[in-house]
Amino acid sequence: MCEFGVSIMLARFWFVVLPLIMVLAQVSLIPEVRGDGKKRPELLSGDPTKAQIDAVRKEWADFYGVPLEYSEDLGKGVKLEMVFIPPGTFWMGAAEGEIDDLVKRLKKFSRNYFKDELPQYKVTISEGFYLGKYEVTQSQYEALIGHNPSRFDTAATRVEGRDLDTRRFPVESVNWYGAQKYTDQLTKQGESNKKVRMYRLPSEAEWEYACRGGQCSKENSPFHFENGPQRTLSSTQANFDGDYPSGGAYGKVKGPYLKRTCEVGTYNPNRFGIHDMHGNVSEWCNDYYDEYYYANSPETDPEGPKSERIWRVIRGSCWPTDDSWSRASYRRHTIVEPTSRAPQTGFRVLATLVSSKK
Repeated sequence: MCEFGVSIMLARFWFVVLPLIMVLAQVSLIPEVRGDGKKRPELLSGDPTKAQIDAVRKEWADFYGVPLEYSEDLGKGVKLEMVFIPPGTFWMGAAEGEIDDLVKRLKKFSRNYFKDELPQYKVTISEGFYLGKYEVTQSQYEALIGHNPSRFDTAATRVEGRDLDTRRFPVESVNWYGAQKYTDQLTKQGESNKKVRMYRLPSEAEWEYACRGGQCSKENSPFHFENGPQRTLSSTQANFDGDYPSGGAYGKVKGPYLKRTCEVGTYNPNRFGIHDMHGNVSEWCNDYYDEYYYANSPETDPEGPKSERIWRVIRGSCWPTDDSWSRASYRRHTIVEPTSRAPQTGFRVLATLVSSKK
C-alpha cells in the first residue's frame, strides 16, 4: 500500500477512535497546566471542613489569577457583590432515604411527588465561576433596567403601614425573560468597562452545587450554613413560613413568619459565603425543566435538556412556603412558564471567569 494510502487510513482511524478514548477516559479539553507550568488543583469533593473549603477556594483563585470576591459597580453607589466558587464534584439530588423520610414526616405527599429529585447522581462542575453573594436586589435591578416590578417595594409597604426601605430586598415578580434581560445588560456594561465577563443565570447543577456550600458527599444534608450541613431548619435561619412546624418536615418549633421578603443577607451564609439559598425568594435557573432529566443527565457540567420545553427551572425556597421546599435538592415542579411573574420569585446571577493566568 502506498504511503499516501496509509496516511489516509491512520487519519480515519484517529478520527473515529480518539473521541471514544476521550469519552472513556473523561479527558478534559481544558489545559491541565497553566502557561507558567502550574498544574490545576484538585477538585473540591467529599465532606471538607470550612477551613479546607477556604483553602481550596484560594488555591483555585490563585490558579486562575482571580480574586475571591469582587463588586460590579452599577452606578449611583449601587454595587453587585460576587463570590468565587471553585470547581468540584458533588452528589446532586436527594440523598438515600431523604424522600422516604420526607414523605413519612409530611404525611400529605407520596414519594411520587418528589420523584424528580431522583436518582441521586455524581456531577462534576469542571470550571470555577462567580455567583451573586445575594439575590439581585430591587436597587440593583432598577439601576440597570430602570424600573422596579416588585410587589414588596417601599411604596407598597408604606400603604400597608410598615414603611420599609426595600432597596436591599430581593427583586421579585420578574419572569425568566426579565432575568435574562438583566444578565444581558450586566454583560454589556462589563464590555463597556473593557471587561470580558459574561453574566447569565446559573444552571440547575451550578445552583445546587453552590447551595450545598462545599458538601459534596453522597450522604449529603438538606440544609447548609456557615456552621456546616444541617438535618433540620428553623425560620430564624431562613425566610420561609415558620407557622407550620407540623406541616413542614424538619421544623420542631414554630418560628417567625414574615409574610413578605426581607433584606438580603439577613440570615447567615453557607460555607461558600452565599446567602439566602434556603429562603426569601425562589430563583430562576437557565435550564428547561424535565422531571426525568437526572436519569439521563451528563455527569460533567449538565446544562439541562437540549430539546426545548415550555417550563423553566426554579430552585430554592421562598417566604410563603414550608421547610420541605427549603431543601437543597428540591425542584419546583409546578407549572412554571418563563413568562410567569410571582412575588415569591426572583433570581441571582452567575459570572464566568476572567483569568489572567492561563
